[in-house]
Amino acid sequence: MSVVGDTDPTHWIRRALTAVLGVPLAAEQWQDKDAQGSLGVYFHEGKDRHGNKSTRVMALTNKHVTSKDTTADYEYGGRPGAPPKFLAEQLAELSADPASDDEECTMKDKELKVDVGILEDFLKPLDSTWSDAHQRVIGWLDWAPKIANDLENRRYTRDIGDIALEEDKFVKNFKGNFVYLVHPEEIISFFYPNAANTPSFQYPTNHLFRIRVMSTPQAWQNPTSWTSKDGQTTDLTFGRFSELEAYTCDKFDHDSWEVAVFNFNRKHGNFSNYGDSGACIFNAEGKMVAILHSGMPKGMSKHVTFGTPAHYVVELIRERYPQADFDRLKFAETAA
Repeated sequence: MSVVGDTDPTHWIRRALTAVLGVPLAAEQWQDKDAQGSLGVYFHEGKDRHGNKSTRVMALTNKHVTSKDTTADYEYGGRPGAPPKFLAEQLAELSADPASDDEECTMKDKELKVDVGILEDFLKPLDSTWSDAHQRVIGWLDWAPKIANDLENRRYTRDIGDIALEEDKFVKNFKGNFVYLVHPEEIISFFYPNAANTPSFQYPTNHLFRIRVMSTPQAWQNPTSWTSKDGQTTDLTFGRFSELEAYTCDKFDHDSWEVAVFNFNRKHGNFSNYGDSGACIFNAEGKMVAILHSGMPKGMSKHVTFGTPAHYVVELIRERYPQADFDRLKFAETAA
């Protein structure tokens, strides 16, 4: 579906059915477990492993979003038997307050009635075309190596899964790696809380903020101290980026180095929560900083969010898909 402005009553309902980043995902075999994640970024395969031209477009998320067994490698080899399917989830459930019985309706009541009418008209065809799980299949799992953090001396966490997307679900409205933003003044104040600093962030007039996927460590070092992400649970949030990588370890001697993002402040709540796994963390320059994979609780909140550095994610992707292209703005060359 096409993206509409946040003033449109259908904006949040259609979110799961658009092609912007942060689309809610769930493996078909997990749909009864309420286990969901978020779409991180898109990339075009370019060429297959045999060097032949490929038209496939992939979606990146976490291994633990795509697979129950995170200790085993998965790679679809074209053998008989369909690979795991992925669904666009989180179709909103609507409930409207009863209309006022007062003879004189306030302007707010009238606006609400109009919005409810628009929603009802929108939901009728939606229910017939997307309510069944098979109608919400957006792709198939192509590659998801086991989770690991001991592959090399850097000890970054590898927690990735790649989904080959269905062309007919995306080709019409695909725009590339964009996040939908709302409330420009508030977003500028998040990215640049010190008014004395001249912001390099430019709010897009169409609300679609392009995300650039960079392949070098320098691309995300020394950004502004604030980052953002758009995940399916906590939506668009902002956090304090630590320029020092975080060292983590547990009682089983599993240790790793991570990108760390702290909550903005107590008032604005968690930067992430369950269901945001796989989301793209980005900065004010529109550069991907990391792919979110976990968090550390502190009391009733997530004190810090951890992610795999963007440059390492790109390395992993290009080991499997050497011609991976993160910059295309059309799903297919022939797309309008």
